[in-house]
Amino acid sequence: MTTPTGLLRAATPTTVTITGTFAGQPVCPALGGGSSVLLFNNDLNNTVYVGYTNAGLGITNTQAVQPLSSVVMDGSRATYGICPAGTASLSVTPYGLAITASPVQIAQQLAITGLPINSGEILMGQQTAVHVAPGANTQFTFPVIRPGYIIKAHVTDITGTTNITLGFIDVQWFDQPTNIIVSHQGWGAFAGAPNTHNIIGSGPTAGTEVIVTLFNDSGADTISFDIFLYGTSVVPTRHDWRTDDQTAAYTISGVQTFQSSGSGFSNEPADALGMVFSNGVGAGGSETFAIGLFNGKVRLWGNTSSGTSDMAWEVHDNANWFASLNIVANGKSDSNGNIDTEFSLDRVQRTIKITNNNAAAKNLAITLTIEDY
Repeated sequence: MTTPTGLLRAATPTTVTITGTFAGQPVCPALGGGSSVLLFNNDLNNTVYVGYTNAGLGITNTQAVQPLSSVVMDGSRATYGICPAGTASLSVTPYGLAITASPVQIAQQLAITGLPINSGEILMGQQTAVHVAPGANTQFTFPVIRPGYIIKAHVTDITGTTNITLGFIDVQWFDQPTNIIVSHQGWGAFAGAPNTHNIIGSGPTAGTEVIVTLFNDSGADTISFDIFLYGTSVVPTRHDWRTDDQTAAYTISGVQTFQSSGSGFSNEPADALGMVFSNGVGAGGSETFAIGLFNGKVRLWGNTSSGTSDMAWEVHDNANWFASLNIVANGKSDSNGNIDTEFSLDRVQRTIKITNNNAAAKNLAITLTIEDY
């Protein structure tokens, strides 16, 4: 049996740095007749030109090796290279035939070109300690650099003299070439007093820049805003902002929030789908507390010791927004004293009021769960 000739195993790759436009730099010596040499350009930006002479080497008498691409050259001849645009690194594999860029290299190249990749968050803009006087507003603009966004906002009533202070964050996605607003959302959130109300949100971006306007709907208190806007390659299907108390439960002057539960539940963490409140309600008395910011369908379930249909509930608009104490949803317990109902919340934070119309004090446990989208 005759052993075939010319079939040689690829050698271990070596790396050669190619710089400048001067006479061709050695890339690989001649390997012998019938051989090949595989060259791969590791650079993300610069093109390398390779040929068979070390004098007068130029773009017109060479083979171009684009960034993250390869070429197979005749290994029977010595190979030289130049890099007119700067410096590049070549992987040289004697007798090699094929090679491809790794996913990491491709992702790095996409990041340089500005194309979206799943490479984590990138800060598009921030504003901190923005103090907005009662009835006033302030505006700023950030560039849009990713198809999705994550926003982290802190809203704090730094005066703390009124029960509920509503801060409003208006978001307009503006397309500069066409000079039109292509998407628009607005979110109303209670300002924490004294603890900060933390908000986390996400959604799809649009246009070339985003215009954020901060409103203070209070008639007396100053609100401080912190805004951190990040671009992300992950594109959410909808705009979803929520109260986020992962670090510390927020408080509202004069109004209870769900963390007043004695059961140890934290207050509306963004990765949980529920809020809990538990307390005794006196005869003819009522309890009012803030629902965490959320836009979508919620289910309200109440377990009371009333045993009859005398526990009324009302979801209120804020006194400083739209009509004073406008009721947006209401109902009462069933014949067993329990509450089980669904309703929808919009983009303005609400309060819920539970009233005991029984002649005696009753225990009340309320669970509000949200439908995840």
